[in-house]
Amino acid sequence: MLARLTRGHHKVLALCTVLTLCTLGLGLSQPLLVSHIVDTAGRHGPPPWPAVGALTALITAQALLQTASGYVLGRTGEDIVLQLRTTLIGHLLRLPARDYQHHRLGDLLSRA
Repeated sequence: MLARLTRGHHKVLALCTVLTLCTLGLGLSQPLLVSHIVDTAGRHGPPPWPAVGALTALITAQALLQTASGYVLGRTGEDIVLQLRTTLIGHLLRLPARDYQHHRLGDLLSRA
């Protein structure tokens, strides 16, 4: 059932999966940079500005990828819901008139 609903959206869902995995990879690499910054600062050496800049860039990239992934996934979900609603309304409009006569309109709508 789910595969039928997502027909035509597989490429976008694959893109969302790739973006999410990249976001997770960036999130997992942050503790390594923080550890490097703390170790360098603990040795009373020069300030680790390149590592701080890399951490800032990493956090920014993760936020951008996460935002893009959320947007694309939300947009795709809305498209799937629209497609489902359009199919349902089309089915209800093509029902024979006798179905509307045998059932109250509220019953059909509540079942839908």
